[in-house]
Amino acid sequence: MSLISRIMAAHSLDNPAPGDDFWYKPTGEIVADPITVTASSAMQSTTVQACVRVIAETIGSLPVNLYEWTADDHTSRRRATDHPLADVVGRFPNESMTKVEFWETLAGHLALRGNSYTTIEAGSRGFADSLWPLHPDFVKPELLPTKRLRFQYRPPNLNNAVTYVQDEIFYARGLGFDGVRGLSPIGLARRAVGLGLATEEHGARFFENSAQPRGALKTAQVLDDEAHDRLQETWNASYKGVRNSSKVAILEAGLEWQALGMTNEDAQFLETRKYQVVDIARVFRVPLFMIGETEKSTSWGSGIEQLSIGFVMFTLTPWVSRLENAVARDLLLEPDKYYLKFELDALMRGDIKSRTEAYSKSINDGWRTRNEVRQLEDLDPLPGLDEPVLALNVGSAPTNDTTSARAASIIHAAADRVVRKEVSAIGNIYQAERATDFMARAEDFYNSHRLFVAQVLNVTGEFADSYCEASLAELREAVSASLKNGTNEVRVLLVNWQQGKATDLATRATDKES
Repeated sequence: MSLISRIMAAHSLDNPAPGDDFWYKPTGEIVADPITVTASSAMQSTTVQACVRVIAETIGSLPVNLYEWTADDHTSRRRATDHPLADVVGRFPNESMTKVEFWETLAGHLALRGNSYTTIEAGSRGFADSLWPLHPDFVKPELLPTKRLRFQYRPPNLNNAVTYVQDEIFYARGLGFDGVRGLSPIGLARRAVGLGLATEEHGARFFENSAQPRGALKTAQVLDDEAHDRLQETWNASYKGVRNSSKVAILEAGLEWQALGMTNEDAQFLETRKYQVVDIARVFRVPLFMIGETEKSTSWGSGIEQLSIGFVMFTLTPWVSRLENAVARDLLLEPDKYYLKFELDALMRGDIKSRTEAYSKSINDGWRTRNEVRQLEDLDPLPGLDEPVLALNVGSAPTNDTTSARAASIIHAAADRVVRKEVSAIGNIYQAERATDFMARAEDFYNSHRLFVAQVLNVTGEFADSYCEASLAELREAVSASLKNGTNEVRVLLVNWQQGKATDLATRATDKES
């Protein structure tokens, strides 16, 4: 039988017309008659369904936040709750879907089909007011000569395809080789999934048709056809079926009951089913315990916590990274200023003792602030806890040359951070405003910069005020000289600050502390 004939037979079709919807439906591949593997039919496999659900439902349940970089060098950030897109991606993507349902749908499309497509509709919340998922099976992406994408959408209920340009679609894709369409995990593993479906189909038919009797009636006598048929009919009427399963059989005329055990073929069938569970879980990179299989071990580690961490690192992270990057490309007008983040830390939280120790180390080492830790524990931020803790704050006075050198290095690093932020901010203001409103905006910057200087250097407010006033005075002189001489004295001053101001600031801060 040819491939076309087999596909038509599997769909119970004889001669579909050229314009019939049959030719536009996903047919998959016939692995073993009459098993046809598509993304939809694969969900009939309990293993595939369990793997897809655990990925999609976990991603859908993750907290999703929009962040804004508050420093040009991306050293500090805040939750951008006032951005209109934060409500779209974090609460209600459209009129009928919640955030959980929306991201669960997109993650399910990616895990099962390797692609997700969502229309972008403008409204009161901006150009991306409503996001509506499209079924990937009915979307055809095309790369145009302009290197832009076009999407043809033709579901079964439409006679003509709807065309979307790239700016109208929020799309994400999995592993692919052409930069246009991601490869379907089911398509790549059709043989494994098809074998799993075939074993389930065989098992269902086996028990439905009672393919093997549980036992036999044995006698040394030779029964004629009439006696054989009468005995079989009487036995089935009395003892066959669920209602008769607990009845006591009374045997006479030399009849004996002999139970039949499992054959080698039955045992091999059961082993095949177990192997297919492992094989399909391998395709989706889902730990077996998450889909109810506990017999097999794994190389990801021992214990539920280590297995869960492996699931987050090796399974979820690649998928959410794709979605985060797709949001930056398709939904954010300022991707350098804002970014979306799925909070995976919520899945990697250990017991309270382990978390406390990890938090303490991250705070003391300076790579996480105390308010960031409070946020991880769903606590509100507190004033004054947004800056990293420096070892200088908690350490004792230097007792030898080594500790003195280390303290000096810490102070210089803090001073360098203050100056880098200062030079970057003033440079951006000057480039935007020139001399027009430059000093007014510079004064606004230094009003907020005072607190930053005090916290980072661990100095008094008086010291920070003095430092900021001195900087403003230098700027006024540079602006005045620029207007008088027609030169760019402000730019010269910023270059000088870059070269030596951090060292001078560190020295002054050290003298102040001593």
